[in-house]
Amino acid sequence: MTAAHVRGCLACRDWQSSAQVAVRRIRLTSLNLDHDLTDVVLSGLPKPASVPSLQRLLLLLIGIAQLAITVPLLLLGHDSEGTRHVAHELGSFDLALAVAFVVGALRPRLSSGLAWPCGFAAAGLLATALIDIGLGETPGIDELQHGVAVIGAALLFWGARASARVEAPRFQSLAHAS
Repeated sequence: MTAAHVRGCLACRDWQSSAQVAVRRIRLTSLNLDHDLTDVVLSGLPKPASVPSLQRLLLLLIGIAQLAITVPLLLLGHDSEGTRHVAHELGSFDLALAVAFVVGALRPRLSSGLAWPCGFAAAGLLATALIDIGLGETPGIDELQHGVAVIGAALLFWGARASARVEAPRFQSLAHAS
């Protein structure tokens, strides 16, 4: 509303005056709720989706398999082609993947934060394995272990997607609570 219109329109002046009175009353009086709305508000929040138990079981098994790949590298300190130092570094990297897979299985809501880093790590392992096989620098059988990381990352993405599916908030019920 423009000021000129309000000056010339009796209905708008009456509406503006009643709105000013209402605002003044609200500001001068303490507006307290006479009942607790906690349950109504909480019931309107989205419900967390459950991650399929098959995905969680498979991810836990993949985490254990990744750990089995890791232990020889860390404890024995050698792999089929590298030095002790390279084996320790690869073992530390594999241990991080194993922990991420187990955590994703036990705490599925964390999968969305774990999926992308593990996905990039698995993609890097797969890409370098394919390049090295293509150049004849390693036999393909030695690189099969990286499939565990690829499967684990895929399962993390599955868990992340399942965790992201939630019901739409139902805030309409708040209007009926008063």
